[in-house]
Amino acid sequence: MPGIRTIAHCNWAPIIEEIFEREALDVGSVGSDAAGHAHGYDSPEYRMSIEVIDAQVGEVLDAVKSRPAEEDWMVWVISDHGGRGRDHGRPSPEEMTIALVLSSARLKGRGRLNAPGGPVPRIVDTAPTVCAHMGIPGSAAWQGRSWAEG
Repeated sequence: MPGIRTIAHCNWAPIIEEIFEREALDVGSVGSDAAGHAHGYDSPEYRMSIEVIDAQVGEVLDAVKSRPAEEDWMVWVISDHGGRGRDHGRPSPEEMTIALVLSSARLKGRGRLNAPGGPVPRIVDTAPTVCAHMGIPGSAAWQGRSWAEG
């Protein structure tokens, strides 16, 4: 799909270096945003970092809105894991629940995806959602579900 542009910014370098195919990225960068590891996943510092990132995401979405209407954008802000205290890696709900922000004209529904009593987005939903948005068939072997209209 030569018309597709992909930009990824990650805190953990192996996501850029090992998960993404280098030729698939227009921009790939690594930075630091490890407030959960440094201060705890429910700390004031962690919540403050979320507020800063939220403002930055707002700036990105404002820029996307100013683009030509025929462009088909999907913006993701996603964590690779949750946390418990300063740790992660076990299969607890706190560690398996991720922060997720999606913006797309073809998103199923509007507003909060995990409404009370409804399904909760999971990291395994990433590939099915991206593929549905791009019109690429998914795989029956995938555990996740799509949050985008196909």
